[in-house]
Amino acid sequence: MGGDITPATLQTNLGAGNVTIMTAAGAGNGDIFVNDAVSWANGNSLTLNASRHVNVNALISNSGAGSIILRSDKDGVGTGTVNFAGAGALSLNTGRADLYYNPTSYATPTNYAGNITGTHDSWMLVHNVTNLQNMNTNLAGRYALSQNIDATATSGWNAGLGFSPVGNNGTRFTGKFDGQNYTISNLRINRPAQDYIGLFGFSFDANVITRNIGLLNNNITGRDRVGGLTGYINGGTISNSYVTGSVSGNNQVGGLFGYSTGTLISNSYATGNVSGANSVGGLIGIRFGSSSISDAYATGNVSGTDFVGGLVGYLGGSSFSNNYATGNVSGSGQYIGGLVGMIDTFSSINNSYATGNVSGTVSNIGGLVGMLNGAALGTSYSNGSVTGASNVGGLVGVRFGGSVAHSYWDINTSGRATSPGGGSGLTTAQMRQIASFAGFNISANGGSAAIWRIYEGLAAPLLRNFLTSLTVTMDNASKVEDGLPYTDPFAVTYSGFKVGEDASFLLGTLNYNYGNDIAAGTYAITPSGLYDDQRGYDISFVAGNLTITAPVVASPPASAPAPAAPAPTPVVTPVITPAPVVAPAPAPAPVVTPVVAPIIEAAPTPTKTAFFIPPTVEQKSQQTMDDVNAKSIIATNPNQPKSTTTLEVFIREDLAKEFDIKPNKFWLKIIPYIK
Repeated sequence: MGGDITPATLQTNLGAGNVTIMTAAGAGNGDIFVNDAVSWANGNSLTLNASRHVNVNALISNSGAGSIILRSDKDGVGTGTVNFAGAGALSLNTGRADLYYNPTSYATPTNYAGNITGTHDSWMLVHNVTNLQNMNTNLAGRYALSQNIDATATSGWNAGLGFSPVGNNGTRFTGKFDGQNYTISNLRINRPAQDYIGLFGFSFDANVITRNIGLLNNNITGRDRVGGLTGYINGGTISNSYVTGSVSGNNQVGGLFGYSTGTLISNSYATGNVSGANSVGGLIGIRFGSSSISDAYATGNVSGTDFVGGLVGYLGGSSFSNNYATGNVSGSGQYIGGLVGMIDTFSSINNSYATGNVSGTVSNIGGLVGMLNGAALGTSYSNGSVTGASNVGGLVGVRFGGSVAHSYWDINTSGRATSPGGGSGLTTAQMRQIASFAGFNISANGGSAAIWRIYEGLAAPLLRNFLTSLTVTMDNASKVEDGLPYTDPFAVTYSGFKVGEDASFLLGTLNYNYGNDIAAGTYAITPSGLYDDQRGYDISFVAGNLTITAPVVASPPASAPAPAAPAPTPVVTPVITPAPVVAPAPAPAPVVTPVVAPIIEAAPTPTKTAFFIPPTVEQKSQQTMDDVNAKSIIATNPNQPKSTTTLEVFIREDLAKEFDIKPNKFWLKIIPYIK
């Protein structure tokens, strides 16, 4: 494959993982050339991103489930396309190919069908708001945004009417649109006398795809079938799409879609306020058809007359799961619900909830559903306040047939002790306890696979699929055993914050389960107390270890090693053997005898320790002492009581005189000797 990378090297890399090749800034003319054939057989993908053209002059083939993406004009400047020449072609097995290019005009897209074997789409790039409006020139085209688009200029278009919706009741949009996770901001449509109003006015085809697009701060006004993204959509698939601005109209008005039938909707939301008359919803005004709505939500306030819901005004014949609404809902008529105004036959709602306040002036008003007619409701709840005239319920205002199972409402916050349409009432405290939610697939632990996540004792259940995983790990700590429990603050480590967020975005207070452990050992300390709301975090707490170590007890100083016994000298012999010391001698008898006799009698089995004050020290029994210690004993132990240990002290006569040592004054046996 040309000079930069050989086919062999590329094939080796594709064998190990996905590969992206792109042109470097300022390098050449920004083209990528495929001049040699390359093939691989696994599910890895090959992406070629060129600043200008992608030129395919040889075969690129995959015999596995791999994909091929050829993207020209990667910087969105409006110049660049995908060219095939010579043997250039794409061949795929079960994977797909996507090509992104700039056509000569949207009305005449390039036909790549003859160059590609296998499933593929060729996307015409949309760079600005003028390109966006020109999609009306080819309602069957495939379009992809190349960058974020500021549509502020549309407020002055068409004498104040603003942007002209792509497709209408007469000429419907049947193509595909991929926002590639870019946004369109400040779109203005002001057509209160017209129907089918939105970025797309009317989409009608089972193959219609709208995905990966965000509309920011839009302001859209129409009459009937008005939506932030699409006024009326029949069939197709909508995913990863959202609208944040306001939408207003008369009938069938929704934050994302005014009217939807048979459309598969997932991972989408609307946050702006929505107002109208009949069939008004935070996400969808009216919804028919057997396809599903999942993983969707709305947070704006919704107002209307009849069939007004926080998420959907009227729901008929559709399945509905893992959805929620938080905006306040008000209606001047009937069929008013925090989630759905009315749910009709062949429909079902599961794993959903509403928290907004609901108010109506007539009847059939519920915290979750205003009226349930022959439909099924399960594993859902509501906790907003509910007011109305008649058929007012904490969960469901009124029910005709159908069923309500494992669904609950807050009797305190709703102000409603009953729910005529069914459900079980719980106190606010019970709404925060996992044991209250029988039938729910729910866990109080972070990181589980359960549908619901509850922060026990802190908040009502949340849908886990909208939460971001976050781990809070307690760092290890240690202390020396001192008879007191550990009270110093622990450090924690966070892992998983969204870009730009930190611990200040969390709710609650970080707590440490110190315990009262005081003995030496290792103890697990688990953090707790933090929680979050529905668009926040699924928090997992990981314990750290507190290690208490026993204090180090200092060993007593070792005794000085005893010196070797002195060789026999004339000095030792006269001290040990003279008879006058053991038996009373004529002259010293009156002095020695009174000291020796009582000590021996009081200690029938005495041990003897001898001390020599200079010039020698001799160990005879247990203890060794230098002359300083000997002096200390002599000086500090006068009148010592009788002991089983007799200390025989051999002391020079001159020292005995210096310290006034006399046998009858001390408990020592004094044996003077002459140096």
